[in-house]
Amino acid sequence: MTLIRTKVNLKALKKKAQSTLQTEVKHCNSWKELFKNKLSSKDDELNDCFTKNQQISGSSIPSTSLPTSCLNLTSGIQEIQLPNGNPYYVLCDSDGWMIIQRRIDGSQDFNKTWQEYVDGIGDIHGEFFMGLENLHLITNATRQQLNISIKTDYSRTRVAEYDDFRIGNSESLYELESIGNFTGDEYIINALQHHIKRPFSTYDRKSPDLETEMGGWWYSDVDDYCYLNAPHTDAGYSEVYWRYVVVNAVTMAIRPYLTEH
Repeated sequence: MTLIRTKVNLKALKKKAQSTLQTEVKHCNSWKELFKNKLSSKDDELNDCFTKNQQISGSSIPSTSLPTSCLNLTSGIQEIQLPNGNPYYVLCDSDGWMIIQRRIDGSQDFNKTWQEYVDGIGDIHGEFFMGLENLHLITNATRQQLNISIKTDYSRTRVAEYDDFRIGNSESLYELESIGNFTGDEYIINALQHHIKRPFSTYDRKSPDLETEMGGWWYSDVDDYCYLNAPHTDAGYSEVYWRYVVVNAVTMAIRPYLTEH
């Protein structure tokens, strides 16, 4: 008899424990659903707040304190904000110019692929080319002046300037759309004018006017005008030309257009 009662008690206890467990599970599920609804409500509130903040600011790009050019910055490597909102390190000089290309000693090979020219080549501390995509973004956001400083094989420095430099997007093959008006000293001619409306070319995406291993450029069908990314070696050999002048060193730089400069 005692054994039978024990079995009945165990069965009852087991049933009671199962019932208690089911009740607790229901409570847990209820709390879980409650918290889920509250979190969803908070997410909606945050999204509404973010949307209202964007509408007030008038832009979907978060504002930053980064400059967008080298104007009023000290010379050296500086961080700016590109027109697409991304931060980017550039090389500035003391007059507000942003260096976009530099050849000084032939240490960097400029005969690179299309994609390398799109992204940028070289080292900002030495010889480099900024990159076509970033150059397109900057020159299409704000009117830019272009300064080209060349050092000839007679160690003379000549400067050419243009007041409206702009290149197209990837669909146009980063065409040289505009250079604007030319100014320069009496010893330098407007060699870049023959390259307007020409697409950029590299050895793996060539125009008919590109010679083998000449480096990426807006090549023209007019010979010997302006090839500033052509081969240049540290041994003194150079195919970098500005018209018929052999160039031993060159920098290209841009800055926002100034009415007085």
